[in-house]
Amino acid sequence: MSFYDARDVTGDCIFVAKRLSENWMKYVHKHLNIKNKFNLLYRDTNIPEELQNEVEVEAVEKVLDINLLHSANCHRSTRLFTTGENWDLALTSSDISHNNKIVPRILVAGGKGVGKSTFLRWFTNKLLINHKQIVFLDLDPGQAELAIPGYLSFSVVTNPILGPNFCHIDRPKECSFHLGDINVANCPGRFIQIVKFLMDHIRLDPRLNQLPLVINTMGWTRGMGLMLLVDTIRYIQPTTVVQLHSRFHRKNLPYSLTPESVTTSTDSWTKVSSIEHQQLSYSLIELLAVPESINAKDMRSSDYWGLPDPRLTREFVLLSSLARSGGVHQLPVYKIPLHKISLHVTHESVEPKALMAALNLALVDICTVEERLVRHAKDPGLYNILHQSPIVPSLGYGIVRNIDAVNKVLYLATSVEKDLLVKANCLVAGSTKLPESVLLCLQKRGSQYIESVASDNPLDSPWQRHHKPKGGH
Repeated sequence: MSFYDARDVTGDCIFVAKRLSENWMKYVHKHLNIKNKFNLLYRDTNIPEELQNEVEVEAVEKVLDINLLHSANCHRSTRLFTTGENWDLALTSSDISHNNKIVPRILVAGGKGVGKSTFLRWFTNKLLINHKQIVFLDLDPGQAELAIPGYLSFSVVTNPILGPNFCHIDRPKECSFHLGDINVANCPGRFIQIVKFLMDHIRLDPRLNQLPLVINTMGWTRGMGLMLLVDTIRYIQPTTVVQLHSRFHRKNLPYSLTPESVTTSTDSWTKVSSIEHQQLSYSLIELLAVPESINAKDMRSSDYWGLPDPRLTREFVLLSSLARSGGVHQLPVYKIPLHKISLHVTHESVEPKALMAALNLALVDICTVEERLVRHAKDPGLYNILHQSPIVPSLGYGIVRNIDAVNKVLYLATSVEKDLLVKANCLVAGSTKLPESVLLCLQKRGSQYIESVASDNPLDSPWQRHHKPKGGH
């Protein structure tokens, strides 16, 4: 029934729903339950008693594999989508720029957990009503919206963004760069360089520079994080900055990001003085974050169905990305002679002779580097190394499945198309690792990289965050 036909209909409303079941969901669910016991994609049988329904409704929940929440109860212990107060001001600002023949560039800033991702999805979907295409610039390597962890990228969005980031990780990226670390404190100069490369790409492309631009930023609000945000705003020169504030003071930026304060600020990693760059001019919209649970006493409090810690959400994204290809064992495997490629690690200093061990069973970026960056091996059959970490567009990522040192070949599993793969001459590993659940599955299949011999020695156990010594000892 069309919308116009529906206007003339009165009476009851029938809502038709069918069960969503896709292979990628099954893969993610399986791996989440190997160790973490998370249930994000199917019906939860352990919900609080006050949220449970009657037998008849429960039967419907079982069929659809969902949970139905009563509106009278859900506000007390769940975090459901709520539109923030005055969010429409951002749309109005974008419309004003568009009506004045200025391409809207909207940058969203704020601390961790203040709702930047939720606002960005809502705002992007609203813009799509009047614009067929939108450029989404993702500058958060830890919790990216459209890319796996460790990457900065931009995409052309044509359809609404629905659900958490791992639900739409398969969307094509227009251009992406491998930062190689989720902790930008380890590579601030590299971060700024990539931001400039991405923004220059958008500015110089006549197909892209006339489309509305939405920018996602990191939630790092103090020290170096503030410096990088100031430099980012100065270089992008947005038409609107949306600054989200939390009722928890520690989440917020130390001051309002007015054009005057950003122009004159000494918080700059690049140390460019206000005299050396032009005066900024944009609209600043300061919004309060959608209130956290009224029972939350501090910013670490979590609500029912709240997101887990950032490390696990990054694993969700990686698992979902692998799932779209059917999992690690379904990826095509390519045999590459070692002398045709360069190997590198971005986030750590690794001796050249140890690179094969460092990249064994590692998640690697696949790219093409210039000859001037390559340091060739003395042995013509061995791999090459790089003089420095490359800053080049990514062709995609892969997994090093095996390195045969005798025959001097490397086996790479990847979903990157062959026509792009033949252009690659470099594999770069970063801080992003394969999820532990994937490694456990490889162990069951008899992978030669997993030690399965039981040991009572605690030093033989895999490192975990809660085992880390305290007090710096």
